[in-house]
Order: sequence, then C-alpha cells, then structure tokens
Amino acid sequence: MRLRLKASNLAEWLGLRSRRAPLPMGDVWLAIFQARALMAATRLGVFDALAAGARTGAGVAGATGLHADMAEMLLRLLACTPYVVRKSSGAFATTRLCRRFLTRASPLRLVSLMELMYLNLEWFGELEEVLRTGRGVDMHSRLRGEAEWRVYQEAMREAARLQAPLVARHVPLQRGATRLLDIGGSHGLFAAAICRRRPGMRADVLELPSAVAVAQEIARQEGLVELVRYRAADALHDDLGSGYDAVLVSNLLHHFQPVENLDLLSRARAALRPHGTLAVWDLELPSRRPDLVGDCMALLCRVTSGAKVYSAHDHAGWLREAGCVDVRTRRFLAAPGQVLVTGRTAAAPGP
Repeated sequence: MRLRLKASNLAEWLGLRSRRAPLPMGDVWLAIFQARALMAATRLGVFDALAAGARTGAGVAGATGLHADMAEMLLRLLACTPYVVRKSSGAFATTRLCRRFLTRASPLRLVSLMELMYLNLEWFGELEEVLRTGRGVDMHSRLRGEAEWRVYQEAMREAARLQAPLVARHVPLQRGATRLLDIGGSHGLFAAAICRRRPGMRADVLELPSAVAVAQEIARQEGLVELVRYRAADALHDDLGSGYDAVLVSNLLHHFQPVENLDLLSRARAALRPHGTLAVWDLELPSRRPDLVGDCMALLCRVTSGAKVYSAHDHAGWLREAGCVDVRTRRFLAAPGQVLVTGRTAAAPGP
C-alpha cells in the first residue's frame, strides 16, 4: 500500500507529470492537514452532525458549536477525502464509508482510535530523539490518569471488535476446555469471543492495576461480566496462575524485548494443563518488501515502547523454546499485518 497524490483534472495531471511538481510538499503538508482535519471532525462531532442529514457549514456550526466560517472551511477540506461529499445544493453529507467507521453510531466505529491519534502525535513528537538513541518513550507510563487510559483502552476495544471473532474461530481448544487466561486482555473482547464458542468456558483477564477499572467498565458495557473476570497483575513479573486450558497473549509482545517475551511465554506454558493451547495474536514484521502499513506500525511500536514488531518466525520460535509442540502460523486477509501463532503442551508442563 502507498499514499500518493492523484490528479482530479487535466491541469493537475500535467502538473504531476512534470518534473517541477513539488511532490514532497504534497506528501507532507497535505497529508498532515488532511489527517488533522479528520481527527478534529471526529472529536468535534462534525461527522455525527452530517450523519443526521446533509448540512451547510452554517448548519454544522449550529449543531456543533463551531464557528460558521471555520466549519465551512473544514467541510470543504473533508470533501476532498472519501468521507464527505458536497452536493449540488452546496450542502455536505457523509459517505457510506464515513457512516461505517467515523460516527458514534457506526457499527464498526473507530472514533476512539481517532482520538488516540492525538496521543500518538504527542509521542511521535520524540521521533528524532528515538532515531538517535533507539530508546522509545514507554507509552504506558506516559498515559496520564484514567482519562487517557480510557482513550487507549476504548481504542483497543474498537480494534478488537473487528478482530476478536476471527481470532476466536482459529484458536484450537481441547475437548472439555473450561478455563482461559487472557494476558493483557483489557476490554475482554478476545476472551469473550473464545468463550462464546465453547459453552461453559470462562476467562480470567490479567491486566495492569492502572488499567483494570476501565477494563471492567468496558466489560460491563459489552455484557461480558458472565464470561470474564479481572485480575490486576504485571505479566512480566507476577504469577500467572495454573490449570488453564488455553492462554491467549494478544497484541502484547511488541511492547517487550525478546528475552522478556520468551520468559512470558514459558511461564504461560507452565500455566497450562496437558494438551492446553498457547496462542499469540500480534502485529507481524513486514517481509523484505517495504509495506506502508506494516512499516508504519513497526516504527510506531518502536517509538512508543522501545521494543519492536516481531516476525511470525520469532513468535513461533519462542513458542517452541517455551516447550510447545504443533506450532502453527495463520494469517487472514481480513486482518493484514497481523498473525496468529498457536502451539500446545504435549504433556504436563514443567516449572
């Protein structure tokens, strides 16, 4: 995938074809303005106002409290994106794509993920220093209070709503499985999706003490309280428990160093019953060919945690070193850039 300027008329096409077109300005200047416009429109309820019906700039201003002239300017810029169209009457309306993702009533809303972008931009402001030193900013320690933890966890819930059903279908469970441990599971959507596929199964979600309160609130909102319960702990240092039929580690290993990941997965395996399942769902390092989405995520993870995105080979290797057998790797067209790696215990796990 690549971003590129695309001409909308003959003059622009000729300009882009010439060697004098200032393409670097477009790649940076236009991209930044468009991204911030989308973020602001989401935060300020502009898309929600338009979803109720086509409006002029003045109409959006009346619905949102924005300045009328500024609302018109914002809408004109948004009409250059795939999310807003301008009608012949001069009013603006949302597209189907916008209504699917960027309004609070959207079934697959990404509103909190857009809000998280404000924090990402703050952390990414230290990119130059990270490029010089290789040391990331540790985003979890940078989250200021419950409000920012809520933004982060709500964003993770939105991402999980798209992924959890897919992952749950492909995590193998032994017959009679009743206990699942979800390490760093936050919102509980992954754990609940797995439990719903196996009646009688329940999950323990292990989460940082600073994140448990918001996670429990999200679980109540999602109607998961009968399926998941929470345990405050630090996965890198605290006891994981024992007697589980499956352990899930989702979107967590890219925050840790390799030696930490091997230790965590070894302890996760030790928490399993014989023939239990250990499953890792995480970002995957792109192959040798550069990839815009994958390499953006790899750089973001390095900046915000000091660790890195790992390859499927890395994940599979850690599972084998931890003592798992029958290690398998799965990728899905519906979740590009992510990988599911599973293994199981062949006999009673050791200490």
